[in-house]
Amino acid sequence: MISEPIIRKPKLHFDTSVHTASVTFDDGKVRTNLPWSDYVEMLCSNAERDVIKIVIGQRIVTIRGHNLDPLVNAVEERSLKRLRAQPELMNDRKYEIDSFATEIRFQDRARSVDDQSVQKPSTTYSVGDLPLFR
Repeated sequence: MISEPIIRKPKLHFDTSVHTASVTFDDGKVRTNLPWSDYVEMLCSNAERDVIKIVIGQRIVTIRGHNLDPLVNAVEERSLKRLRAQPELMNDRKYEIDSFATEIRFQDRARSVDDQSVQKPSTTYSVGDLPLFR
């Protein structure tokens, strides 16, 4: 049996805003709001297109999902306002053209030995160099 093609515009399962001061991540357990003014960098690898790492202040936010290019654009533009993990969408064929997160993880960045300031990560590493889902 051949499935009928999905004929609609892809849905973005996240909220954006032109001038948003912060972004809220909801992993299904906790909602975490972080200011865009603390944004450091975003890492995404062409080899691992279903994972994005965003460094904001002292947090590394790891997002795993589906069709993440629109989400990458929203982060680059700092227009991402809200993102919620929706793992239930992954196994439903009607969402295969959409953009959504299936998992969001938070990790604190390493502090310096004297614990006075957070070290800025080097821009020479790749997504695979950061600890993934530990």
